[in-house]
Amino acid sequence: MNAKTFLAQNSIWEKEVIRKKEQLARDRSLLEKCTAAYGGVKVRTSGQAGLDAGLVRYEKSLRELDAAILKLTEAKEEIEAVLSQVSNNLSRLVLEYRYLCCCDKMATIADNLGISRSYAYVLEAAGLKEVDQILIGRPNHAA
Repeated sequence: MNAKTFLAQNSIWEKEVIRKKEQLARDRSLLEKCTAAYGGVKVRTSGQAGLDAGLVRYEKSLRELDAAILKLTEAKEEIEAVLSQVSNNLSRLVLEYRYLCCCDKMATIADNLGISRSYAYVLEAAGLKEVDQILIGRPNHAA
């Protein structure tokens, strides 16, 4: 796994957590409608069976969200551990902004660090090379 792929895990898991939160909200909304219907308002479900199915779906979504949050947390911790080994502080900061804070615009990163955008790109490239070397030296490195 190269440096960019490794560092991109954070963004991938953040998007997955957002997707799971949205699914949980949809399931909650459906469950609330089912509960209201079962409570005496117009019943459009199959009564208790619809409520039970809604609860099962909601609980599944909740478990999936918990699992995605755990994966995100693990990915962040692993990325932070690798980035802490980057020797140049500015390169490390550029990589943290880019991959942990998910800042896509190098101009924003450069402004935040008080450096030029072209220098920020140079620092990112140097940091990525160093992360590649760090990853190669790890015992669980998969090529």
